[in-house]
Amino acid sequence: GSVHLNKVLRLTLCSVDHCVAVSYTCKENICVRCDLDPDSVSVIPNAVDASYFTPEPSLRAEAPRINIVSISRLAYRKGTDLVAQVI
Repeated sequence: GSVHLNKVLRLTLCSVDHCVAVSYTCKENICVRCDLDPDSVSVIPNAVDASYFTPEPSLRAEAPRINIVSISRLAYRKGTDLVAQVI
């Protein structure tokens, strides 16, 4: 399980000069699990250019319709199932 994964991560990351994480939580997780110096891990957050994904107001659905867009892995911990239950 996770003990084996931690060993694989340590072995993999012990020879790198620098790592890039997608969030500060991910950075902390990598540093703790792999015993890395936090200065050797940078954070470059995932991002979306909203100018490419701005809806056209004239094409918007009339109330009470709700559109939810989620861009992520379908992993249980992401809570996608909770969004479906709330609706």
